[in-house]
Amino acid sequence: MDGGSKSAPSPDDRADVIAAVNRSSGQSLYRRFFAVRRSFTESEIDFFLNVDFVKHVALAAVVEESGRAVIAGGGRYVVVQRETAEVAFGVVDQYQGQGIGAALMHHPGSGS
Repeated sequence: MDGGSKSAPSPDDRADVIAAVNRSSGQSLYRRFFAVRRSFTESEIDFFLNVDFVKHVALAAVVEESGRAVIAGGGRYVVVQRETAEVAFGVVDQYQGQGIGAALMHHPGSGS
């Protein structure tokens, strides 16, 4: 992933997260959520944006598009029991194959 950055999502990123979902294909959303999802409830969006970095860790990959920072992908893990976590990654289609998923997976905050 050249020229991008990684940051923790926050409630201020709500519109950017929704925009990233809207730029993703049905196939990419299916791979991430095991169902085609075009919208999420307010409580689901709040869950995506409010992480505690103890039992719920998330990172967003941010790239520049036309002079504006946009979310190109994200990764997270949620601890479900001691020493066990669920992990998920998603990358907007136009940025797939550029190492974003690998960069998120190898970031110290990802738990790898």
